[in-house]
Amino acid sequence: FFLPGSSLLTEAELFMKGIYRKTSTYDAILSQLAGGTNEVSKISGKTGLSEANVSTALSSLAAQGIVARREKIAGHGIGRGWELIDGYFAFYYRYVYPYRSLIERGHGEAAFETAIEALDGFTAKGIEAVFREYVLSHSGLLITAIRSIDFPNPVMRRNEELDLFGQSNDGWIIGECKWQGHPVHRDVLDLLEMRTLLLVGDEKTHCFLLSKSGFSDDLIALSRDRDDIRLITGEELFGRQPSASS
Repeated sequence: FFLPGSSLLTEAELFMKGIYRKTSTYDAILSQLAGGTNEVSKISGKTGLSEANVSTALSSLAAQGIVARREKIAGHGIGRGWELIDGYFAFYYRYVYPYRSLIERGHGEAAFETAIEALDGFTAKGIEAVFREYVLSHSGLLITAIRSIDFPNPVMRRNEELDLFGQSNDGWIIGECKWQGHPVHRDVLDLLEMRTLLLVGDEKTHCFLLSKSGFSDDLIALSRDRDDIRLITGEELFGRQPSASS
């Protein structure tokens, strides 16, 4: 990514030029998505493109499997905006494209260091997708819809996010992904359950917590007493060994 002429540096440009005549429009939109701006009106305001042009471009990118529209699940969630779902393009437009002129002149070291420092946070977004696939395959529930969602918190007057929210034949699916260097504690579950209460009230839920670095003893003990909580380690996610809470 950070060496002049390398295949990963040039692939995005070659791909875009092979499909679109005006690649600058798509570069601008994908840069905004990679930076966290995901609503058509806001992308339009930051790029100077009309909302109609932004919508058309996003629909075309969706057809290529690069972006996807955020949708509600059974009426829950904000259900607007878009997200970058292709890992290569997400990384390229977040950490490479803004510094491409420097990289092409052989001065990509600082851009490389910036990407490395943020790598755990970036990787976590990709792990969320693996997490969802794992729950689909291993929950034993008939899940009809599952994804991350945003929803309004009327108490705090802000939007909240659930890494995992789904609908099944036996209640709602909720989940949190913590891809970090220390164990997950009880407070993560408490916050997740508070957000869930705002979203679906006291309806039945199945809770899944994923941690790269394991869980605190009190959380493991609680999961053994409650059959609605499942703790999943990074090792279990990738099939290397069973979870400590199994």
